[in-house]
Order: sequence, then C-alpha cells, then structure tokens
Amino acid sequence: MTYIAALRATNPLVICLTNDVVKNFTANGLLAIGASPAMSSCIEDLRDLLPYAQALLVNIGTINPELAITYKKAVALANELNVPVVLDPVACSAGVFRRDIALDLLLQHKITLLRGNAGEIASLVQAKYALDNGGNHKEAASETAANEVATVNSKGVDSSSIATPGTLAAQCAQAFDVLTVVTGPIDGISDGITTEEIVNGSSMMPLVVGTGCLLGGVLAAFIGSKASAPNHLYNSALWGLTAFSLAGEMAAKACETLYQRVEPGSFQTEFINALYRLTDEDVNKGKRWKRPFNREELSVYFICGTQDFKESDNPVRAALDCIEIALQAGITMFQLREKGAGSLEGEAKLEFAKQVQALCKTYGVPFIMNDDMDLAETLDVDGVHIGQDDDPIEAVRQRFPNKIIGLSIHSPEEYAHSRVDLADYIGVGPVYGTQSKGDAKAPIGPAGIQAVREVDGQIPIVAIGGITVPNTATIRAHGADGVSVISAITKANNVTEVVKQFKNIK
Repeated sequence: MTYIAALRATNPLVICLTNDVVKNFTANGLLAIGASPAMSSCIEDLRDLLPYAQALLVNIGTINPELAITYKKAVALANELNVPVVLDPVACSAGVFRRDIALDLLLQHKITLLRGNAGEIASLVQAKYALDNGGNHKEAASETAANEVATVNSKGVDSSSIATPGTLAAQCAQAFDVLTVVTGPIDGISDGITTEEIVNGSSMMPLVVGTGCLLGGVLAAFIGSKASAPNHLYNSALWGLTAFSLAGEMAAKACETLYQRVEPGSFQTEFINALYRLTDEDVNKGKRWKRPFNREELSVYFICGTQDFKESDNPVRAALDCIEIALQAGITMFQLREKGAGSLEGEAKLEFAKQVQALCKTYGVPFIMNDDMDLAETLDVDGVHIGQDDDPIEAVRQRFPNKIIGLSIHSPEEYAHSRVDLADYIGVGPVYGTQSKGDAKAPIGPAGIQAVREVDGQIPIVAIGGITVPNTATIRAHGADGVSVISAITKANNVTEVVKQFKNIK
C-alpha cells in the first residue's frame, strides 16, 4: 500500500474551516504530511477555492450562528462540486446548539467522513435513534436509544474512552450512512460493513491541544488524494488514521531519545516531525489493527474448503461460487478449512485463500483461518480457529494479540483444562454425527452444549457438527449463540434459501 506516497505525489489542497485555537497547528501538520492547507472562513472565498480543492474540513470547535450558516453553505457547495467533506463535530455532546448544527449537516447534506471522540459520536447516534423512534432530539435520547448506544461520559470537548470504539463507529456509520472514525486510546473506524480498531497511539496525544482537530485535516488529505486501490475511501482513511496514531508513537520515542523524557511541548514539535518523516513502510510494519468481535457474528458461521466440492469438475470454482452466494445471502462469519484428502497445498492454497479473503472483505464478513498459522499471518486474516491438538492457544494469542481466536471444546472437562480466557469464542461439539470432519469426536447432543453453557454463562459459543436447519432452534435453545455449518450449505440445492432459513432462527 502506498497511500502516503500517493498523498505526497498529489499534494491535495485541503480547505479547512476549523476553529481558531488550532489553525496554525493544523496547517503545519498538513504541510508535514504532504498536503496543501488553506484556511478560510467566508463563503465568497470558498466559491473561488473549492473548485480546486481535493477535500473540505468542517470543524465546529469555535462555532457561532453566523459561522454555522457559512459552514452549511460551504458543505452544500462542496457537494455540488463532488469535493469530499470531513466533519468534526467538536463538543456536540455538550449541548443542543452544537448537536443541532452537526445533525443538520449530517442529515441535510452529504458528509463523506465523520470524526469525533466517543462522547461526540454517541450523542449523535442517540439523537438519530430518538428521531427515528419519533422522539425529540432536543430532549434526552429515548430509553431505546440509550440502551442501544454505549454510555459515554463527556465534558466539553473531552470524553471518556469506550471499550468497543469499533462497535460505536459501526452504529454511527449505519445510522447516518457515513464513514465514521471514533478516536480515543483505541480508535475505531467503520463504513457500516467493514470495521477495524487501531491500537496504535501515544498517551501524550490528548495533552496537546489540537491533535484531534489536526486528525480531521489529515483524514481529509488522505481521502482526497488519488491512491488507486479498491474501496479507496475506507482504506485510505484507515491508513491515514493508523499513520497519524503511529506518528504519536514515533514522537514519544524521539522525545525519550532527545530529551530523556516526554513532555507536551517537545512532543508537539516531534509530532510534526514524525508526520514529515512517516512512510508507508513505517505504517505497514507498525500498524496494529484489530477487528472487533461481536458474538452475533457466530449466528451463521460457514466453514468449507475445496475438499468439500471434490465431486465437482472444478472444486476451486465451485467453492468460490458457493462461498460468494452464501456471503450474499447473509452468513455472518466464514472459516477456511482447507485440509484433508484432496485439499490444496502450497501456492495453490495461497491463491485460493486470497480469493476467499477478497470475497469476505467485499461483504464485510470476518475471514477466519483454520489451523494454518503461517498462512493466517501471511494474509493478515481477521482471525484463526484452533483445536485441542493444534498449536497451544497461549502461543497463538502471543502470535496474534489483536485477532479473533476461536477454540474447539468437546466437554465441560475439556473446557476446565483449556485457556478459554485467551479465546474470543469457543466452538462446542460435535453436537451430532458428521461426515464433514473425519477426525470428529463422539457427538455430545444439545445437552452437551447446555453443559458447557452452565459452566460459563458468558463466553460466546458456536455449535459444531451435524447442524441442519431443523435442529438449529433446539441447539440455540440449549445455549449456543450460533451454529457452524459445512454440508448443510455446500450440499444445498439452494444455498441462498438455506442460509436465509438459518438466519431466521433465533
């Protein structure tokens, strides 16, 4: 990936309608990363500048009624010119005045990317939920909205962190149909389909006024540059967000080296320097991404490999076709299990896995690798699943600290002797007899699921083995969050219909 190189080659003009406190810092930061900043505050000027701009930043930090009108006109003009717009709804959680301005821009215009802290984003989502449920967003959000959106404490422009910023970003992206970035100790980004959390950053960043505001400008520069890549908007924003956070780490290290301690004043200077020195190679080596895990993703968990299509004249093509149809129909997680007689190996397995991964990314479904840690690392998959006889989960978690990890469990006794605390979910079974796995253990029945659930009432469980549409309701009633299936889908006459039937069983 060459997003930073593309940005510097493009030198995008970013028009910044930003607050008075951060204009100088924002301009210097944009210059350092390779963009061309222009600070403006009147619509007459914007009519001249916007036709040449690659992006527009609207930051409401020092808003007033007159500026609100200007910002609204500016966004409308940018929409006419197809110029991407980044909105930073500073302190919109502090009161109705700011929230109304942000909501108006989001609901009446096209915002390309929304960036805010957890408190700001949560307040907007709660207000939108209240509106959707017939409430008045000028009053407190409805009880339904408050229950659906994680509670975040805020104070002016600051807010506390949230445990699942990716989930909040996804909620906002879906509510407003806008690419959303939630910032904090861990950042989240989502377009409503694909979601990532970024673990990079420095604890010094909140101690320098304007780092968040500068991020809005940097994200505008990245989405405005002309990098040629699939899903440019999401991927360029993810890269820019990661680069910005990584620059914080680089600045802290530089301060330790140069001054033997990290303090806000020197950190601010070194942060600008880090943005200037930053390369795509730095980001590629230093990025720490985590796909947030949601137990609902276990609902319809499809597992297969080319060996499940060995009767076909072209097992690879048959597998890819079946997987794409299943993805279109709504499976919630996919695991590539390429093992057993007739399975692919070496370069052929790698190429097949790349194609499957691309399909999963297209449909926003987590791509899990079964028992091939080297290939999982090569492809940077969303997660891995291991059995009791595979690599120890301690080693797997150390190797993949930020990935989804699933662990197979056969009984409460096996649960007791396993490090399930290192797993995001467990696969329990086989529930029924199965022909899909030659190494399957004796069936445990729905009662086996319930026995494990009684030992641990919280851990996400997906049932494994012999799952069909008719027995799914029973399995879920005994404590499973979802079901994993192979032959019920791979051998179905109508894959779409079968997947939909699985999805309708709660």
